[in-house]
Amino acid sequence: MRLLIHLIMLLLCLNISILAKGQLLETKLTVSYREMTLEKILWDLRKNYGINISYSSNLIPTKKKYSFSQKDESLKNILTLLFKDSEVVYKVVGNQIVLTKDPNKSKPQVKKATSAGSLQQRSTEEVKEIEMLSASLGSPLDLTLDRLELRRDFQIEKKRLQDSYEVKADSLKLTSTKQSVAELKQKMKVLMRGFKQDLQNLRDSLEHSPRFKRNTDSVEVRRASDTAYLHRDWQVTFVPPLGSNGLETGKVVNKFSFNVLGGYSAGLEGAELAGIANIEKSHVRGVQLAGIGNIVNNEMQGAQFAGIVNIVNGYAMGGQFAGIANIVADSSVAFQAAGITNTVGGNSYGGQFAGITNLVKGNLIGPQGAGIVNVAGGEVNGVQIAGIANLAGGKMRGVQVAGIANTSAKEIVGVQIAGIVNAAKKVKGSQIGLLNIADSVSGVQIGLLSIARNGYRRLEIYGGEALYGNIAFKMGTRHFYNIFAGGLSWRDQKGSLDFGLPTKDSYVQWALGYGIGTELTLTSKTRLNIDLLSYHINEGKEWTTKLNLLNQARMQFGFLIGKKTSLFLGPVFNIKVSQVANEDGTIGSKMASWNVYNKTQNKTNVTMWPGLHAGIRF
Repeated sequence: MRLLIHLIMLLLCLNISILAKGQLLETKLTVSYREMTLEKILWDLRKNYGINISYSSNLIPTKKKYSFSQKDESLKNILTLLFKDSEVVYKVVGNQIVLTKDPNKSKPQVKKATSAGSLQQRSTEEVKEIEMLSASLGSPLDLTLDRLELRRDFQIEKKRLQDSYEVKADSLKLTSTKQSVAELKQKMKVLMRGFKQDLQNLRDSLEHSPRFKRNTDSVEVRRASDTAYLHRDWQVTFVPPLGSNGLETGKVVNKFSFNVLGGYSAGLEGAELAGIANIEKSHVRGVQLAGIGNIVNNEMQGAQFAGIVNIVNGYAMGGQFAGIANIVADSSVAFQAAGITNTVGGNSYGGQFAGITNLVKGNLIGPQGAGIVNVAGGEVNGVQIAGIANLAGGKMRGVQVAGIANTSAKEIVGVQIAGIVNAAKKVKGSQIGLLNIADSVSGVQIGLLSIARNGYRRLEIYGGEALYGNIAFKMGTRHFYNIFAGGLSWRDQKGSLDFGLPTKDSYVQWALGYGIGTELTLTSKTRLNIDLLSYHINEGKEWTTKLNLLNQARMQFGFLIGKKTSLFLGPVFNIKVSQVANEDGTIGSKMASWNVYNKTQNKTNVTMWPGLHAGIRF
């Protein structure tokens, strides 16, 4: 009886699932597109009809343009119309549509080796690495897939997903003031479930995509050529062909190779030493040591050591060490260390450390450390540390530390620390340097001058008992802004405060100031600003050369009276430090009629007193 109940419940669940899928595909839509890319069409369906569509931009022709109109047509027919002449297929997964490529619609593929054959032909290290990669992606992968391409594209698409969901999360947080905490938590949970589902769909689409089987033919050809090579346990060469392999040197894969001056062979699967250079026509799986250089025409897996240069025309997996340079034409999953420079033509997954410069043309996942400069043409996930500058051509996630400058052409999620300048398009984190530049900042900019094009900017006009008239400009972010200020007051000939208009007997005090501050939101209509400001006071002349500072710690309680206007009022604590000598022999500028501390020592007067200031802010 219990078994029967379980079967009935299972059938009900299946029917509900099938019904839900059917209802999604039968959703009626009215659309009209003219020369619109597939990417924008899918975004329109998501935005206007709430239809979630997951895909990988590397697998789907998102830039292809379409022109068609449909009135009161089902989603199923619209998708069929979109993809009728392409390799794209769709399926319903839960409450969303997943787009993939259909291998049956693709161009015929060269028949690949069986999994068993692949396992037998690969080294134990290769098999373990692919199995680890398969585990990290959460599903088994065919061992003939190109693991570097798969890892690279999975990371790129995963970042794209993360970026889109971060935008959604930010949108939820911005509206959190209108929601209860419980509602916000629930919506964030739903958002995270959507991200996990999209990530799983990405794994599925990459696993089944014929795109990652495109290198199968070349791999099989190479394996076939490997079997055609001669395999020998050892060889000794003075210079080719003066060696034990003679004229066959370019057809032999060696396990151990010793070249007195230089050597040339088909490949290496062991260890090789040379006084000048080692050159491999095919591949290296092992260790190479040379006084001048190691050159590999295809992939390198293992370690290279050279006094001058290591060159790999394919991809590199392992460690490279050179006195001058390491150069990898394709992607690198390796640790590189060079006295001068490291260069990777594709993506770099690992670490680069050079005395002068590190250069990655594609994306970087890992640390870069250089005495002069680090350059990554694409996105960066990791740490860049340089004596001069760090350059990230794409999005930066991590930390940039440089003696002079850090730049990120797009967004940085992390921290930039530079001796002079930090620059990024969008900052989610912190910038610390003399000059910080960004389009927008959701974090903190700390420096002498911080510029955020879409950041915090306020103009204040106010007065106080120390300086009667003041104007200040605040710029940066709400959390941390810079203050540039100027002030003016006048005294009678005795130095006493003169609250009337200045006369010919008055002498003018004018000031220039710089400071920092932060703004706190108390309510929707009130703000609290906490500022630290230091003025240089000029006494009755163009510029006072002696020490004459007015330092202020102040609080400003602001009250909005318009969309962009507020009034503020608050207390000030003044600390005046002066070495100005008066005509009566006393030391110190007279700026307060009373004080709580007044002491002169070593020809320096320090005076403290509380005060008040008020003004208007725009």
